[in-house]
Amino acid sequence: MTIEQKIDEAYLWLEHIKFYSPDISVVKYFFSAYLSSVSSISDYILAEANQFYSLGLSTDSTWYPRDFEIAAKKIGKSNALKFYKWWKVWTDGRRQRGIGKVFNNIRNMEIHKIKQKPILNILILPLDNQKYEIPHKLPVSLTQEGVIASTKELDRSIKLLKPKYLKEINKIRKEKGISLATNIKVAEYLQVEGLPGIGSLVDACGIYLQMWIDFAKMARELFEESKTGEPKTGLP
Repeated sequence: MTIEQKIDEAYLWLEHIKFYSPDISVVKYFFSAYLSSVSSISDYILAEANQFYSLGLSTDSTWYPRDFEIAAKKIGKSNALKFYKWWKVWTDGRRQRGIGKVFNNIRNMEIHKIKQKPILNILILPLDNQKYEIPHKLPVSLTQEGVIASTKELDRSIKLLKPKYLKEINKIRKEKGISLATNIKVAEYLQVEGLPGIGSLVDACGIYLQMWIDFAKMARELFEESKTGEPKTGLP
């Protein structure tokens, strides 16, 4: 499988997540497959680099990033070593901060059989929601099967919170001299725990996948640069 095929695979799972969201009982399976696909893109980049630099690592057996470095040292491929250093700094850095850290933690828990499903939040917001107005988030209790534990309790909570939130929003609007909100709407919204500023699960998955697509593009630019000497662009 090529890098393009692996990216297409991740896109396929993302499209399934979009289609079934916010049905957590179905999305949880596609989310797991999506994580697996995206997490392997960096390995496919290194596998392509192995072929580009002619390191001789087998394409039919398992090898690890450290094996790439050892092979490059053994045959004296300084350009391959520089590429490996860049690859490691980039991947380690992205997996230790921001959206990369959150998704990497979720992936690690998946590997260790500790499932962290996306959470389902009900968002309460004005019908004419303004950019500065942050929706009120109401976490939904789910059963092991991904079904809302009590729809009656959920409906009761929404009914109680809607007028309270409308009052709070209009207090702020009055201070800003903006016309008051007349009603509140409710939206189902799948989110990734730990990414409050990213938005929905679909948004976060799209951003994370694009990060690795950009990484693959940069890696191939370094391959091309290596044809005339040691790669320099983007290297630490």
